Amino acid sequence: AIVRQWEDEYARQQKLALDGATTESSLVASRQKLAAARADAAGMKAEEDRLRAGAWEADKTIARAAVALADAEVLQLKTQLDLHRVCTPELTDAAGAVELTVLQVNVRPGEAVDTASGKTLVMLGDVRRKHVRVDIDEHDVPRFRSEGAATGVFRGDVARSFPLKFMRLEPFVLPKRSLTGDNTERIDTRVLQVLYEIAADADAIFIGQQMDVFIESRDGAAAAGGSSGIVLPAAEH
Repeated sequence: AIVRQWEDEYARQQKLALDGATTESSLVASRQKLAAARADAAGMKAEEDRLRAGAWEADKTIARAAVALADAEVLQLKTQLDLHRVCTPELTDAAGAVELTVLQVNVRPGEAVDTASGKTLVMLGDVRRKHVRVDIDEHDVPRFRSEGAATGVFRGDVARSFPLKFMRLEPFVLPKRSLTGDNTERIDTRVLQVLYEIAADADAIFIGQQMDVFIESRDGAAAAGGSSGIVLPAAEH
């Protein structure tokens, strides 16, 4: 309709120009407006044809690439988020999920964390059952037998003893690291680490307490002086 309108206007200006009733500038302006209207009409027709024909395959390829790039960026951000998220460990047994107890917290909100130090930030443990990791001096290892009866006592409460149940041993004899502070204790020795479970009621026993352990040896006697051990939770994280 606009093109038709400017065609009529241009035709009228041409007639007026022949009769000398209009100026040359009016005729030129009318011709330019007609050309602009025809160009606009051609552009709209091309856009209509493009929409009717559907998206070009090249446009589809570009759009698919943009979607794939966005998906990759989302996946990268999720991975970075997972790397910075610290989740509470889950522990299960035959009865289902086990509720862990917070044993130690060494970090506070807003505090910078030094990951290079190897320091435990938060320690959790299953304290329903308590174990004792016993260091047996390498000189007493030949006398050790796993089936030997074992008992443990705490310093300051020697009147009460706790029966211990053998769990397992770690067959690698390693340098002694856990020191009791006794003046007669040797520090230039190696030890065999054996894990026992405290068979009696251990509710009043705290994790980390030091226990003197006496194990029946091959000759039927307790190891001289006993061995030292540290109370541990049944499971630690």
